[in-house]
Amino acid sequence: MKSIGIIIALGVISMTFIQCKKKKDIIGSSDAMETIEEIRMREIIIEPEYQWPGETDAFNLISSSSSGDTLILEVEYGGGCEAHGWKLLSNNVWMKSLPPKMNLYLEHDNKGDMCRALITEKLYFNLEPVKYSRGKQAIFIVNNDSEKPIDYRY
Repeated sequence: MKSIGIIIALGVISMTFIQCKKKKDIIGSSDAMETIEEIRMREIIIEPEYQWPGETDAFNLISSSSSGDTLILEVEYGGGCEAHGWKLLSNNVWMKSLPPKMNLYLEHDNKGDMCRALITEKLYFNLEPVKYSRGKQAIFIVNNDSEKPIDYRY
């Protein structure tokens, strides 16, 4: 009876290790190990009357890219004592160009955080609401930085 209990316990432990490895393979990559809990998909706010204020609380856009229907913005900012707020806005106006281009505006609210740690964070946004309906490609420009266009193919 004891040997059956030991065999069952070893089987359960083995399955636990196998499942952990599979989860790591599914959600990890060699570039960045991110768990599902760390990724928070945000929505792009579409406001037809939106006007870019020209500035926002300080941050540096380190990189920008798209993967599938996800826009990935890597930002760097000072803080560390408060949770910062981020909004990505669009007035949904397409430029007359091929491929079509649209400006997106990333606003940062530091919530009055005066701490001095340098924070790097990846922000994930769902691109589905701003797909160009008459094509399979679009270019997005964040905060009027035409030096870093984001090519979105779908």
